[in-house]
Amino acid sequence: MRRRDVLKYAAYASGAAVSSPLFNSILSGTVSNFLNRTENYKPLFLNEQQFMLLRDIADAILPKTDSPSASEVGVPATIDAIIGNAYSKKDQQEFKKRFSNLEVYLKRQNFSESDQKKKVAILSALNDSKDEKLGLTRWAYIDIKQQTISYYLSSEEIGENYLNYLPVPGYYDPCITLESVNGKAWSI
Repeated sequence: MRRRDVLKYAAYASGAAVSSPLFNSILSGTVSNFLNRTENYKPLFLNEQQFMLLRDIADAILPKTDSPSASEVGVPATIDAIIGNAYSKKDQQEFKKRFSNLEVYLKRQNFSESDQKKKVAILSALNDSKDEKLGLTRWAYIDIKQQTISYYLSSEEIGENYLNYLPVPGYYDPCITLESVNGKAWSI
């Protein structure tokens, strides 16, 4: 991998991590309505079929284990709401173009009809692909993956119940063992 690619990935990852709490605070009135669950959610930006695909992708990235899946904490609804409410028209068009490519690619791979293991294999192959013809498709997936992880970790359910959480920070000790915090990362 070239240095330029590493810097680009780092910028995208840090942008997603920084933008999640920012968007949640800016759109708190709008987004908070969508953060609960995706069961009864009516998509704002994507159509119903695209939203179901987004839900399947998010759940393949973060499936239900001892913690909830991405869709159970409202990640697909959050992604759709933020794209529909916060992205500029140009950025919405770019996202739609890349997502359409991803949709066609996954349809050819029978993604929606596959079991969880096969879905993960399809997405992993796309993520690791060096095929330049899959450029927009791959970037669509990487964008969704970054947003999924970011919104999942910043969700109230995960932050309060599955990560270490201090609503009012206290003393900062920079050098602690993982065992002293029950083996959990800190919530944002």
